[in-house]
Amino acid sequence: MSTTLCRFLWNTENRSCRSPRVGSYGISKMCRFLWNIGNRSSVSREELSVLSDMLHNRRYPISAIVNRASVLNDMLHSCRYPISATANRVSVLNDMLHSRRYPISATVNRAPVLNNMLHTVARYPIYTTMNWAICYTRGT
Repeated sequence: MSTTLCRFLWNTENRSCRSPRVGSYGISKMCRFLWNIGNRSSVSREELSVLSDMLHNRRYPISAIVNRASVLNDMLHSCRYPISATANRVSVLNDMLHSRRYPISATVNRAPVLNNMLHTVARYPIYTTMNWAICYTRGT
């Protein structure tokens, strides 16, 4: 799963998400991964590790925070990922930001990434700021 997620994140830069390295299988894995962490009371150590590494850029050499934020941004907007419950999707981001459920170390490093997504519109290509804000408000 880690390899698939790594490749998926790398390929979000061109916004196609249909390259041979990822394809619909990679997108499906990402959707399943995000859905699972939003709907289970317990989260596996592997899932925590992937989330932590994705945000801290420890194992995945993603060249820019913009690319990483873009994945979370698209997840919030439900532009491409068929995750059915917006409230659950937003709850995942909210919990990650406030460290309520996920004991990922180094909150200081994690919070700025999500904070910047929420408050710095100029830095990230947020498609519909109004809808994004509404989604986040409903999830808090």
